Amino acid sequence: MFRTVGDPQSIRAAMRAVVNGRGELQEMLHTPALRLEAMEGFETTVVSYTTDIPNFAGVWGKPFLIGPGSIHVAHTAEERIPKQQLLDAIGIYTRLTQKLLAGAL
Repeated sequence: MFRTVGDPQSIRAAMRAVVNGRGELQEMLHTPALRLEAMEGFETTVVSYTTDIPNFAGVWGKPFLIGPGSIHVAHTAEERIPKQQLLDAIGIYTRLTQKLLAGAL
């Protein structure tokens, strides 16, 4: 598994050279790096992990990646968030919903 932030062609070429007919090389999934839009009034950041958002190809509309908790325990048996972050998230989701309904995009 490789996670890239740019064009994966050099990694693909290197893997083909290493395998060189001695085995089977198959790419299972390629999720490109992406830049999501920001909404005024909400904090943004740049992160070095991926999301499944590109795989949905926009079928659910404009995506936002937002939520409480730490990526360091997300989707693991240790996934948890402090109660205060959960309470703060209620306010964030309420504001986001109000802006979306008001057409603030």
